[in-house]
Parts: sequence; structure tokens; C-alpha cells
Amino acid sequence: MKPVKTLISSGTAYPGYKFKVDKPSEKCKVCRFRKVCIENLSLGRIYTVRRAYDKEFDCPLQGKVKLVEVELAKLLIGLESSKIHISAITRYQPDCKNEACAMQKYCINVLGLREGDKIRILREISKLKCPLNRDIRLVEVELLL
Repeated sequence: MKPVKTLISSGTAYPGYKFKVDKPSEKCKVCRFRKVCIENLSLGRIYTVRRAYDKEFDCPLQGKVKLVEVELAKLLIGLESSKIHISAITRYQPDCKNEACAMQKYCINVLGLREGDKIRILREISKLKCPLNRDIRLVEVELLL
């Protein structure tokens, strides 16, 4: 995905800052900045600020906001080792039902991903301790929209 421009709170407008896009307020729907602020971002996705510009604007909800350039954030997920092929494009399919697991944030409830999303595997980071004795690895992926 190509970087896009949006507006975020001035206090968080710095390279590397990550944020999740939540449902916009009713006030946002009639705001003159809505096209650049919310309409070019995907609900529920996580973005990383690549670049912050000096220009500030007044937002009725957040106070001072700055123009930033963002991209979809790289995400960490747990994958069965046999499914890991660096640079491969696949679909995100969580296949564990252990909701009580300490690793569920990587395997079941990955923030910013939905079942069926297309992802590219970027790199393997480490082995995860799976209570079901599965060979699960922590990998970095990028979402392909």
C-alpha cells in the first residue's frame, strides 16, 4: 500500500508512532477535514507514521492535529513453522481455538488483521511457547489491501 496523508493529534505526530483506526465520531462526518483525516484510512487497521509535517490544524475533538504520512503497520503473528516461507503471500487464517492462551494476541486475536486478509511474510523472529506443543513461530507480516 502506498503511504497516505491523514491528521492525528499533534502529541503523537512523530515517525514510528502506531495507531488503530476506530469508528469516527458523529462530529467527524460533518468536519471539513474528514476527507484527509478519516476517509482514506481503513477502519480497524493499524498504521505507522512515516513522516510528520509542521502544519497544524484545529480539530473540534482532539485540539491541535498535524498532517502526517502513514502506511499500514507491519504486524507480528504466530504461524505454524511449516507454513513459513519468507516473501510468500498467503491469507491470514487463525487455526487455534485456545482463547485462554497467553500467546493469543499473536495467534487468534491479532490486532489489525481479519480472517482471510492477504498478508506477505517478511521475516521469522522467534519461536513461541505454545501450550499445545505446536511448532509456532513469531513472524513479521505486512497486510496487502
